[in-house]
Amino acid sequence: MQWQELATALINRALQKEHSAQALVEQFPKLLAQKPQIVSQLTAKVASTYPEIDNPYIIKAVIWMLSPTHAPFAANWLAGRELSDEQATMMDLPNSSKDDKDAEAFGTARQILDLISHYTTPVICFDELDGTESADEDSIMAGFTRAQVVASLAKDIYNSLRRGILVFTTYAKTWNEEIKDLTTSAVKDRMAHKEIALNALKGDDVVQLVGFWLDQFYSQQNLTPPHALYPFEEKTLRDVFDGQGAGVRDVLRWCADNFGAKATIDPLESLEKIYQETATSLEIDLDDNEKMSNALAFCLNYLRGQTIEKVKIQSIDRVVKPKSKHNGFLNFRILGEEDGKPVKIGVCVLQNSHGRTVGSALKCLTQYSTFDLTRGCLVRGKAIPSHWQVANKHSDLLLKDLGGEWVTLKEEEIKPLLVLHTMFKTLDQDLFSNEVFQQFLCEKRAIQENPLIREILSDPSGEAPEEVTNEDDELEKVLSEVMSSASDSNLDDLDLLDVA
Repeated sequence: MQWQELATALINRALQKEHSAQALVEQFPKLLAQKPQIVSQLTAKVASTYPEIDNPYIIKAVIWMLSPTHAPFAANWLAGRELSDEQATMMDLPNSSKDDKDAEAFGTARQILDLISHYTTPVICFDELDGTESADEDSIMAGFTRAQVVASLAKDIYNSLRRGILVFTTYAKTWNEEIKDLTTSAVKDRMAHKEIALNALKGDDVVQLVGFWLDQFYSQQNLTPPHALYPFEEKTLRDVFDGQGAGVRDVLRWCADNFGAKATIDPLESLEKIYQETATSLEIDLDDNEKMSNALAFCLNYLRGQTIEKVKIQSIDRVVKPKSKHNGFLNFRILGEEDGKPVKIGVCVLQNSHGRTVGSALKCLTQYSTFDLTRGCLVRGKAIPSHWQVANKHSDLLLKDLGGEWVTLKEEEIKPLLVLHTMFKTLDQDLFSNEVFQQFLCEKRAIQENPLIREILSDPSGEAPEEVTNEDDELEKVLSEVMSSASDSNLDDLDLLDVA
């Protein structure tokens, strides 16, 4: 509770510690059982650091809030309610009469606020000041309106707090005719350091307000809307509220009444916006074999029943068995038909830079009978160095003897597939049905026409691709640039470290 946070802040300041409120609340019952005088001792210690607090019982009641058993009684006492004599005696809190408490109420509230202001800034808001009733006849404020009574109270609070923020909401007429006309200039001097006019909302204001509330709503629900104002349209909001002089409550009430109305949006257009936003924000790591293969399998699965590069795709086998014999190197199989004959293409996405790993994976990809393959397909954007003997041996076997394929993994070709896979995983199924998403894929044709997809399904060339990256060449280039940069620098300016 905030009371417990306040008690912790007071104790930490007095003892120069950094306890957390949770830790103190958990430990306090045990501490109280071992040292029954701990509350009185802490009260004396805290009170010595706050000499402006002339009622130490307020500090004691705040500290009692750390005890879950005593907190309800301490809260009642701080609120001015009476405790039983037995409870008040046990907690060493004075049980004043109601009249005494009423007389002391403002002083007690001021000192509580003063304590709070030592660890945070209290904000006090006064609303609904525009009533027409006057103060009671027997009150010292007799004859004053509600707004004038509150303004006088604000002056006293202003004088009492070491820091804080006072906020008033009132109509301009009430401010000008009732508060500004007070004969006590001290009231006016302590109010309205800053006046904020609350004008009626215009079109831009309405759009911003609705967008803000919906952003909070979708964030809390972990949803991705088609656009920021869904299920409303910006044009509709402007048409409804432009020129009306609506207030915030009017706008929110209208939104609540119309939230369930069918939105007039084009779902395909919304999906295209989401696609572009995802493409902009997506970070791609080509070395993540699993993520690349999952995107490929997802997109190939969409092509079931379609014929691409003479291969009619029937299904995607996500688990190549027996899995224990390939250690997960074979990511999936494409099952289909080509020229009336069955096709079973095993796909291995392999960006690893360790020769032994690459050799083991390629060996698995050439074992057609073990894994029921008619063709093996290596997806890799890196060259295989000549000194990786096992990897080169099985690469040659795959390409030249077994009719397999080596397809270059390129960022610009895999990215659209990654975007579509990411969209599918995060898309709100309540907003976009599977049929609508399938229609979007069909019209976009980002999968059917993808060069990487088509290359995997096309007739193998039997040759290693030329456009792969040679990591050894890249390293040579970097080292060359570093050495060139070092030779151009002034070696006399370098700090030499004695590592002897």
